[in-house]
Amino acid sequence: MLANRQKRKAPLPLKAKRKTSARRSARKDTHLAGRFLTVLAFILLLVLVSTAFLEGYRFVTGCRYFAAADIEVDGACVLSADEVMQAAGVARGENILSINLGLVRRRLLAQPWIAKAEVYRVLPGKLKISIKEHTPVAIVDMGEKFYVQEDGKIFKRVEGNGPDTLPVITGLDCRDIDDKGYPASRAFKAAMDLLAMAGRMGNSMPGMKIRRISVDRDAGLTMFAFDHIGGIRLGFGGYADKLWRLGRVMDLVEKECENGRRVASIGLEWPGRVAVETEPAGAYAYNSKKGESCGSKT
Repeated sequence: MLANRQKRKAPLPLKAKRKTSARRSARKDTHLAGRFLTVLAFILLLVLVSTAFLEGYRFVTGCRYFAAADIEVDGACVLSADEVMQAAGVARGENILSINLGLVRRRLLAQPWIAKAEVYRVLPGKLKISIKEHTPVAIVDMGEKFYVQEDGKIFKRVEGNGPDTLPVITGLDCRDIDDKGYPASRAFKAAMDLLAMAGRMGNSMPGMKIRRISVDRDAGLTMFAFDHIGGIRLGFGGYADKLWRLGRVMDLVEKECENGRRVASIGLEWPGRVAVETEPAGAYAYNSKKGESCGSKT
């Protein structure tokens, strides 16, 4: 029975235990030291690469080879090339690789005349700026004058009296404009509709050039567009038909002017009819469908 029992291992002597523990501790210390040296080497490598990159960046962005010998500006009509460059905050001689293109674009868009802007580098020494300016179609006079573009947005205050080539819209105030500068009232939208319709007609009515649109919230629009004719009352809406009727009656109006009369006003508020008031005093109505006129011409 004793012979069948497993023999137990004799316990290691105390001295042998200490040697085994020492070997294990030494291996652990060696492993930790190796990991520390690996991390240290990686950090040193990272520092060296970062330093090299920084020095390389400084060299490239300071190298005269990449200096902007030419700055090309496209799309400027109202603004000069120098004004665009000033708005962009760039100048010839700057290193094009040191220029923050996003920042330059944001500066350009902060200029009231500029609607869109793109900035490109052309290596080795050229910077290209492409802009699209707002195109004003009229001036809105609300005590202060503002430029308005085709979609009705007011985008810039007029400096001085402004150009005399643009029609002036009067009779509006801040209630007619939303917080983004777009038309917010029937009256303002009607004025923009009239300008758009007149623009589409082009030169179909010789001598017509809109100089002023007077807005009345109740009566609608009155247009001043001819040297020899006073106000042309258009009311609200239906401007395509009303301008067509105006064209039909213009031959008659020209004859009145040839006879020494001045046309004080023309009324187009009523469907199918045109009312003409002349100076010296006289008035008559013209049926634009039948081509007939009636009333006093004395």
